[in-house]
Amino acid sequence: MIHKILSVFKNQQLQTDHQINRQIVKMLYPFHFLFILLCSPKFSLTSKYIRPNERKRIFISFLSVCFVIIVTIYFMYFKGDNEAYINLHGNDVIIQVIVFSVNVFYCIGIVMIFVTNTIHRQNNVSLIVMIQRLVESIVVKKSVSSLTVWNWIIAIIVVSVNFFIFTAYFIVIKYELSSLPMLIRNYLYTTFDINFAYAIFIITLLTKLVNGWSNMIIKLSQGPELGGLCSNLSKTYQNILETYKLYENMFQGLQLTVFNNPVIDLSATLWITKDIILVICHSIQCEKFYIAVEEAKMVCIQLTKNKNCPNDQTRLYKEVLRTSRNFNKISAYGLVYVDVKLPISVIGLLTGYIVVLLQLNLL
Repeated sequence: MIHKILSVFKNQQLQTDHQINRQIVKMLYPFHFLFILLCSPKFSLTSKYIRPNERKRIFISFLSVCFVIIVTIYFMYFKGDNEAYINLHGNDVIIQVIVFSVNVFYCIGIVMIFVTNTIHRQNNVSLIVMIQRLVESIVVKKSVSSLTVWNWIIAIIVVSVNFFIFTAYFIVIKYELSSLPMLIRNYLYTTFDINFAYAIFIITLLTKLVNGWSNMIIKLSQGPELGGLCSNLSKTYQNILETYKLYENMFQGLQLTVFNNPVIDLSATLWITKDIILVICHSIQCEKFYIAVEEAKMVCIQLTKNKNCPNDQTRLYKEVLRTSRNFNKISAYGLVYVDVKLPISVIGLLTGYIVVLLQLNLL
């Protein structure tokens, strides 16, 4: 892994500009702007081109990770110099253990995001380029342009909720100005939620593309045979699954970073509620994508039973079914599958966790 990160700085010549249309830029910009603001960019984006992160941006991201770790270590091991920390946690061993674990997991999560962005710097661009090609080749029933508005709405909501929680926590605990680095560090944690929102956007767009592809297949079976169209549709379906596979590799660790949060008073309630909502939204969109792929397979199965189906179309349907055999659900490194059952499992885990805390407090 370290070798892969170091190779980024040695292979500057790998950077290439990819032309990108204005519609895709508008959809990406809300997330790209926040990633830049949080020192965790996934790529370099202009009005016409997209390219992998250059060394300067990677170095700035590295500095932000160092800042988070240094500030965390200071407030963990030098808490005697921070009266507010003592007033908050006192001598409660359980709370101190929880806070210690939360800080450690947060740092691990920040490092994971940095390493993932660095290792997948080329894949981050390839994913967008592949999606752009799919958007250009598939007729979507509902225009994907509406996603731009929703991306701005979601981005504003996520940032506002995080800003409110961290600022209110800072004010209520009555931290002094000397604790301002801790507040800034907490703001940087918003990158977890922005990554989640970005992942939801990508899988939502892929779902729309699969549904659009299915509609094209149905229209093909009802209309006159067009030479070469079957092979193009077969290639398009393969590209959809390849794009999904790339998405799966890049975001499979996303579920492991979402619940590393403080379990204290109102801020904990708001935070856990926010995280549960994010997990539910992501799981639902992933489930919709799985259903869309399954429906595409069923359409092909039904059309293969048509005795009057032309040979080109029959080969197309069989090729799609053969390609679909390699399709798998997203898993968090094999630990859990991201589907409609995940939120129920998470809620059950949190319930058990709260019961254990209550039992410890009653002892």
